[in-house]
Amino acid sequence: MEYAIAFTFTVTDTAPLNVTLAFNGGNTICLTQSQTIQIQAVKGAITPLNLSMVSSSAITLQAIEPDRSSFQAAKAVVTVKSAGANLTGNFQFHGNEFVTLQYQFIGYSNSGTIPVGVFSIPFPTD
Repeated sequence: MEYAIAFTFTVTDTAPLNVTLAFNGGNTICLTQSQTIQIQAVKGAITPLNLSMVSSSAITLQAIEPDRSSFQAAKAVVTVKSAGANLTGNFQFHGNEFVTLQYQFIGYSNSGTIPVGVFSIPFPTD
């Protein structure tokens, strides 16, 4: 099955947003012309991105140094093709321990927080 998922990355420190969310276990991001990939601003956050990269197995976001703000956030919305009952992977931050990652399955009530490091979250059941 395929699921649209919104991932919201937030940093509450003066260091810039610099994260990689990598998927494994056969779960992949759909990169076809019929699937949309969105990188969005988050209300209230000023986050000029230096790098935004989406591959079939990872999302990487890097922002420039914050200017007079200690709040940076960005949302990535992608479609993931499941290869089992759980979305698995590794959430890495680079140089900032004050980063959080929230997920929301679009069209489902399934949502939550993904901790830094190895993670496994269940896909919604129909």
